[in-house]
Amino acid sequence: GVVGVLATARSLDGDLFRRTAARYGENIRVLTAVGEGFVELVEEDREQSPEAVESVRRVLEPMIREGADQIVLGCTHYPFLLPVFRQVIGERGVAVVDPSPAVGRRVGQLLDQYDLRAEKGAAANYGFLTFADEAYRSRLECKAFG
Repeated sequence: GVVGVLATARSLDGDLFRRTAARYGENIRVLTAVGEGFVELVEEDREQSPEAVESVRRVLEPMIREGADQIVLGCTHYPFLLPVFRQVIGERGVAVVDPSPAVGRRVGQLLDQYDLRAEKGAAANYGFLTFADEAYRSRLECKAFG
């Protein structure tokens, strides 16, 4: 009955979010919150820091107190904080909805729609483009591939 949506301020202020909330928000209560500082925590490799735990707690606790039984992650950076979300939620029975699998399925649909899917057995080739320095690019690659 109560869904919390964590996203960036820009996402929550966007037309796509408003349309989606209107379409699927009937008969439920939607709570929204900006994951203040979450992107920076991830980009600076501080996902497991005490600061990360406190930042997540500060955002999640009000949603949980308001009765949120699901928390939807609305930013590609936020899944990197999943262990912290789970730590803060503990045994309170709040589900975290990570949209990454759905995004992956949608990418597959688009690859098929535009006939862009690689042939079976093709070697994967990943590239990371950034305006940041090589050290940041390397950390991003490690984060993506472990």
